[in-house]
Amino acid sequence: MRSALAFGAVAAIFLTWSVRAGRADDTAVPEAAKKWSWSDKDESLAERAKKLFSDLDVAVLGSGGSLIDDRFVCVKKGEKVLLDITCHPGTPIVREKDIVFVAEFNPISDGCSVTAYDLAKPGKVWHTTLDAVGPVAHSKYRNQVQMEVMKGVLVVRGWESHGRYIECLSTATGRQLWHQKQDGR
Repeated sequence: MRSALAFGAVAAIFLTWSVRAGRADDTAVPEAAKKWSWSDKDESLAERAKKLFSDLDVAVLGSGGSLIDDRFVCVKKGEKVLLDITCHPGTPIVREKDIVFVAEFNPISDGCSVTAYDLAKPGKVWHTTLDAVGPVAHSKYRNQVQMEVMKGVLVVRGWESHGRYIECLSTATGRQLWHQKQDGR
């Protein structure tokens, strides 16, 4: 009886940790989100922003040809500023209705985080640091990120010098629903 109780307690602790870590909800993640894919589409940040915010006024400002040069994206409705962010040319931005998701990462360093912004009541909704491939020691590095929303789940795919990953987040809270490092390159 004691071993059954001890096992039950250990299982409850593990389940609590799994739910907190966001791993118990992977049934909510569409199977297609768990498959590796990568788009070779080459659009500028300005082209992507104009498509994404075609119903609003958008301006992308900044100059320089470097991967890490700052760009400023400003989205307005009339005179009201709805979104004003600093990013770089490779920054993925996706939108689901009034919620805008922005991946924040350095193209020559490891790691990534995602911030959600609300256009209806301008401001930050949530911010989540991804597990990605994890911290790595490096002197030269390449980091690329792509995102899409799939059935209410934000799917983030990253391709870093030390590996690839897929990470799925709740669009409502930013909580991690699923994460997997991919084998090979």
